[in-house]
Amino acid sequence: MEINFVKNDVAKGVWRTALDAVFPVFCARCRLEGELLCVDCRGATVIETLANKCPFCERETSSGATCRRCDRSTSLDGCLALAHYAEPGVKGVIKNWKYNSNRQCEEFIASWLRRSNINNVLQNLPWVVVPASLHSARDRERGFDQAVILSNLIGHELSIPVKPALRRRKRTVPQASLGDRRRQVGELHGSFTIVSNPPPYVLLVD
Repeated sequence: MEINFVKNDVAKGVWRTALDAVFPVFCARCRLEGELLCVDCRGATVIETLANKCPFCERETSSGATCRRCDRSTSLDGCLALAHYAEPGVKGVIKNWKYNSNRQCEEFIASWLRRSNINNVLQNLPWVVVPASLHSARDRERGFDQAVILSNLIGHELSIPVKPALRRRKRTVPQASLGDRRRQVGELHGSFTIVSNPPPYVLLVD
């Protein structure tokens, strides 16, 4: 049994070496060949929870809350981000995860959650994490639903429950393919159906 374990590890190493030779891996931040995120870039990647502005007009608010003026025209109470999307390490890993189906990216995302101060930013309320799930067709294409996985990572890190209360009923154009001017608040209205009673305090994860 011990010999088989060693043989399996050797086989995995040979297989990984063969894959790297055919499909080389480049660092998502500096493009150095070898790892998805090299050691230097792991340390250089800035994780800073963004929670001091209204998500609509960018006025300063606490805990990323929607300001009073914008609150009149939206049902979104606030928005938190784990980091600046322009941060090269974050952007590279997220793109590899979503569009190259690289599941190794989840290890980095989980480590970033542990490094963040998101637990200190949230108000002390009985939160429930609800994923904004993919349309079933896109889920089949990608092979996994990143909103569900991210919700489970957040739920585990913050020790709060996860509830799949939404189902995407309409397949929409990926937001990444739209320019900033074409992205409009409310364009996803009617895209989801509530499949269970929504909790009173929701962390909606997209």
